[in-house]
Amino acid sequence: MNEYQRAIDTIRKGCRWLQGRVAQKFWDVCDDDREYDLPHEEGSDGVQRAGNVQPGYYPLDINARHRLTVAQIKIGDAEEAKMHANIVLAQDVLDYAALFGEIEDAYYELEMYADAGPIYETFGAHHILPFGCIFL
Repeated sequence: MNEYQRAIDTIRKGCRWLQGRVAQKFWDVCDDDREYDLPHEEGSDGVQRAGNVQPGYYPLDINARHRLTVAQIKIGDAEEAKMHANIVLAQDVLDYAALFGEIEDAYYELEMYADAGPIYETFGAHHILPFGCIFL
């Protein structure tokens, strides 16, 4: 439907609702996703660990983060998209090949080849076709 900003707003609000934070409407005035940013001292793998969430840093399901990534790429918010993409792409490619592929496709569609290239290389290194099929 190409309603990427609406998708972003729905994901943000929906995740807040699921986390029991529906009353925290003040996040709606932020143009970015700072409520779902990872603290800088987290591990370089980008994974939030249980019990390690600081105030203002709320966990975000990897699938929701992936949807935010794709929507932000589509609206041209490269900085915010790359922040989320780096977290998704830090996951195991064998477990999340479909997510990697959708991010790569979004980058490619917007001619962001420098960002799509490393994902292709990751697929190649793990013998995965870009659409998520494994080959020998």
